Amino acid sequence: MRRPRRNAALSIAVQLVFGGYLYLLYRSDDKSIAMDLINKSWKPPETGHRFVALASCKTRLGNQMYRLLSGYGMARRLNRKLFFLINPSHLHVLRYYSKMDLAFPKLANDNILKRSSSLSGLPRVKGSEHLPFDVISAEVEYTVVPNAQSDEGRQLCYHYDDPLTYADHPAKFLVLNQIYAQNVRYFQDYLPEIRSLLEFSPLLRRRGERILKQLGSYITNSMCIHIRQGDYATAMESSLNSTSTISAIRLLASRHIAAYSVYDELEDFYLASRLCNTFLIARAVSTFGWWLAFFVQNQNAVYYMYDSDDKLQIPEFFL
Repeated sequence: MRRPRRNAALSIAVQLVFGGYLYLLYRSDDKSIAMDLINKSWKPPETGHRFVALASCKTRLGNQMYRLLSGYGMARRLNRKLFFLINPSHLHVLRYYSKMDLAFPKLANDNILKRSSSLSGLPRVKGSEHLPFDVISAEVEYTVVPNAQSDEGRQLCYHYDDPLTYADHPAKFLVLNQIYAQNVRYFQDYLPEIRSLLEFSPLLRRRGERILKQLGSYITNSMCIHIRQGDYATAMESSLNSTSTISAIRLLASRHIAAYSVYDELEDFYLASRLCNTFLIARAVSTFGWWLAFFVQNQNAVYYMYDSDDKLQIPEFFL
């Protein structure tokens, strides 16, 4: 992934803009999520296996998928199986895992979701024939160890902390006390396997192809932009220059055919894989933008707007 040359983005036709991330915060999931609770009896862990997890957090889909990616790499390095700690108050996180199952069914064979006994059930997505992962519904004793934290105990978002520090740890259930794990070094060695696991399901392909048919054949040779709209609407970061960014997008839209994505997050992933010849992440720290770019076929044509804030110099966030 590369930084764009000055004004390089303006020389390419933009045809699809992903509002992504915070835009979808305001969409209702009532029609797509069936909140019937699915109970599963306790299932003992496989004999001989040891397990590893990251600390529980309530972040949204992009962050949860990055955690999944890094957790997979950590589990491989430690010769453990990955499981998930889910806080009973974070039910929306379970919806994300159900949606992941709907989009990437191969994931179900490689991950274990530990459910607290105080959590009465799991939400299910319409069209999903099984839970996203196996469930350990009984409480188990686990050991928490520090990972990717500052001397003051603050969580470090982009820091790499080698999990092999705990290669010989005796705990059967080991929890690395970090939330974000947003560093490609955690999983880069396993990218071929990860790309295989993230193969789109037939259901998502059919949904995506229907959208492509609606868009029409004129959407070709597209440049796609992800802007993480909420940053501009709420001024989350003072370093954003919303005026110049939005002006540039409007200029492109006035000169070329343009479309704005109003689709589901998973449909956006599929559309990125089929439509985007070039991709620009306007907000470098967006994990949802990162995932859209991950599915772009030409990885040499992915660009991002680098942040001038030294605290956000994050070269190991990108592939």
